[in-house]
Amino acid sequence: MKSRKIVTIITVLVMAFTVFAMTPDTASAYAGKYWLKVNTQMNVVNVYKKSGSKWKPYKVMLCSCGNPSTPTPIGTFSIKKKWRWTHFDGSAGQYVSQFNGNYLFHSDLYMVYGNPATCVRASYNKLGSVASHGCIRLATMDAKWIYQNCCWGTKVTTYKSSKAGPLGKPKRVAMAGKKSLFWDPTDNTASNKYFMMKGPTIKISQKKKDRRPLEYGAKFKIKSGVTAKSPYTYQNLTSKIKVAKVRYRAEGTDKYVKLDKKWVNTKKPGTYIITYTCYDKYCGPKAVKTFKVTVLPKPVDPEEPTTEPEVPTDPSDPTIEPGDPGTETTDPSTDPTEPGTDMQEPIINPEDPSI
Repeated sequence: MKSRKIVTIITVLVMAFTVFAMTPDTASAYAGKYWLKVNTQMNVVNVYKKSGSKWKPYKVMLCSCGNPSTPTPIGTFSIKKKWRWTHFDGSAGQYVSQFNGNYLFHSDLYMVYGNPATCVRASYNKLGSVASHGCIRLATMDAKWIYQNCCWGTKVTTYKSSKAGPLGKPKRVAMAGKKSLFWDPTDNTASNKYFMMKGPTIKISQKKKDRRPLEYGAKFKIKSGVTAKSPYTYQNLTSKIKVAKVRYRAEGTDKYVKLDKKWVNTKKPGTYIITYTCYDKYCGPKAVKTFKVTVLPKPVDPEEPTTEPEVPTDPSDPTIEPGDPGTETTDPSTDPTEPGTDMQEPIINPEDPSI
């Protein structure tokens, strides 16, 4: 009896471990980190991410839902099991996530199980329109995202609407070549030389551009006004932007030097070239964007006058008063009008008979 209890306990623990060890980050996903809302009419999967107590649009994926004769069921479900590859009737799929019995999220169809070079072109080119037997087909990169990020318990809601969703409906990545069997252009497997996805788009705001050149000592936030997003899933990737390097050229020189500190010193005049990068493994190659900004020299204060203004010295100038600074004075010893000098005017005696 005791041994039977031990076996039962071990079996329960093994089952629990199997369920919760399917993919990384199970706890956060089970708590409701993501919510997949599938619009079966517009053939898009809207991914919402929980932010506090609210669900916010996170990214959107193109998909193929069920044909009218084999529709995708409408309702609310949750992800239960996962398989790296699975067989279908005469075909196969990869990155498989079950959400309701035999209804699955999976990649577009492949002719050979386990061979990613056998993607069926017709299946891939139908993404964005109904095509399946009720499952939700996705580009390989999107199926892989759900497989790796949406763990056991992730909520799945399927519904019909003529509006794609808050982020719109993305475009399908073009497929290279003309063969009927080929590589999925979104499959980032290292051996896929036909990987066609572009990296994120990095944008510098017009306000940041219009601030150039920078005044000496002005405030400058190096990441402010710089945004990035995925061109296919419309996912906001601004949080993944990094300042890769900053180069500086001093005034009067023609050589740029790489700065150890990745910032713009607005108290050091010269020209700065900032290199931004952004990478997301579900989007494509690393994106690179450069931005040039010049810091102006410190303004010079105008010199204040150091001497008194010159005063006119022309005695005939009516504005000049006697005794004003700068006017000429007469030596009393030579003034002919002063008494006691040789040129003194004689005193006339009115009683003098000689007059």
